[in-house]
Amino acid sequence: MIVNRTHATVRGRVIATYPITSTNNGSGAVLNFRVAANERQLDPATNSWVDKDTFYVTVTCWDSLARRAAAVPLRGQIVVAIGTLASRHYEKDGERRNYTELRAQHVAVDLGSVESVRAQRAPGNGEEGDAGGGAEVDNPDTGSAAAGVSAEQGEQAEQREPVLAAVAAGNPAEGEDAPF
Repeated sequence: MIVNRTHATVRGRVIATYPITSTNNGSGAVLNFRVAANERQLDPATNSWVDKDTFYVTVTCWDSLARRAAAVPLRGQIVVAIGTLASRHYEKDGERRNYTELRAQHVAVDLGSVESVRAQRAPGNGEEGDAGGGAEVDNPDTGSAAAGVSAEQGEQAEQREPVLAAVAAGNPAEGEDAPF
């Protein structure tokens, strides 16, 4: 049992994603992606936020978390990843190199950074005569339900919803391969 693990929470933008792979013995799945987290500071002279140093970290997801994260297009999204930090070593051109890895236990898209969220309602929970379905929810930070979302992005999201629901339930549609 390891007792001195360094736990960390990182919030940042996914700048690179890599294909999901299997472990050497084929019993598990691994997904890696890179996150850039900027430190920000309020400049009192201009009353505006200024980006400071950027922290880059590789986030590693294993097994079911890896399969679920691979089903969601993460690149460009702001995510929150919680896990333990590990220092990894490798050799390149005869030089020993180090990098920091976050072994994720939880990964979520930061909904505070999303312009529009499609909320699901159960049938019969809406207004009189409402059969349920989805509703656009405004982001209070932007004041707009659809700001920054193109029609093409909306169509792509609608096409992914049934697949993501099936993947989350653990059973893709009949005749279709799982996206992982």
